[in-house]
Amino acid sequence: MSAVIKTLTPFIEQDVLLDALMSLDVECHVINNRIITNRSDYQGKQHFQLHNGKYHLVHDSDDIGGYLTSNIFNKQYIPIKQFLSELEVAYQSFYELKLVRVAEAERIKMEKTKREYVEETKAKAIAQAKEQGFSVKESRVNGKIKLVLTRMGH
Repeated sequence: MSAVIKTLTPFIEQDVLLDALMSLDVECHVINNRIITNRSDYQGKQHFQLHNGKYHLVHDSDDIGGYLTSNIFNKQYIPIKQFLSELEVAYQSFYELKLVRVAEAERIKMEKTKREYVEETKAKAIAQAKEQGFSVKESRVNGKIKLVLTRMGH
């Protein structure tokens, strides 16, 4: 009989879940909306199934089956409850790292957009001033751009 166990932390990010699984030495591969692990029980390979935007572990509810199957292959079997507990901790850790990476990428993107806007605005101001007969001298004061316009003689 198979079972689906709910965790406190919803596994929603595939890349984060894969990183967390690898950190626990669980080999896995992705096939469509499933992450197949190297953990086995009477039902075969335990896997995470994507359902309503969340990955749920599908496994045999008889945890002893995994223990017996693992013993056949001389592997250490971690019971489902302990496995999911350790996986939640790892997932949270990798999720936090992802949030930091995403925030940093967004900060860099915003800085680039701001620089481009400043350069574009400066170029327009200089072009407009020159069209009106001014010479333009640019300087920086306290991190700000200062344009000094001088009327050119006719």
